[in-house]
Amino acid sequence: TKAALPQPQLNAEQVAALVAADNPNKGNPFITKSALPSETNPQLTPNEEAAVHAAGNPSGTNPFITQADLPPATQIVTRAAGRVSLQSVNNTFPVLGGLRVTNIDAHNGRVQLTFNHYAASQKEKYIVQAMTVHDHPTTLNRMFNVELVRFDENGIVFHMSRFPGGKAELAPEVMIEIKELLVS
Repeated sequence: TKAALPQPQLNAEQVAALVAADNPNKGNPFITKSALPSETNPQLTPNEEAAVHAAGNPSGTNPFITQADLPPATQIVTRAAGRVSLQSVNNTFPVLGGLRVTNIDAHNGRVQLTFNHYAASQKEKYIVQAMTVHDHPTTLNRMFNVELVRFDENGIVFHMSRFPGGKAELAPEVMIEIKELLVS
């Protein structure tokens, strides 16, 4: 609806179009889907044709705006999530989006994960959250540090180490959530 539009992000001409949009008439060719031809009468009236023709140029005198005239919308979509065992590449926990371990380098504290439709070229759009899972209370000297090292062609590489001290070591399990920013 008009009230849901982010008016501070619209330019002056778009704001004028929205102000005039409540008063559709011959001089104000704003049309809605309900004003389009029906199946029983598939012809556009001259005013409807003029409105459709002018639709790409919203102004104070032509307040018809299209989605292309609005500021870009951002949506955040969860691509993959779940609890993952780092003891082997055969995970037994339920996951979303095909989240899986593809490589384990326990000696260097590195693990690589991927998911369905992963694309390294989208790395700027990914939001990655990772934390170790402890099934029992833990003390400070038993905690792990998890770092995202890089996005490569085969997945996302993480490094883990004990806290404090930094000794490279993999936690038995991690909980991962990977989201993607979609800008239309």
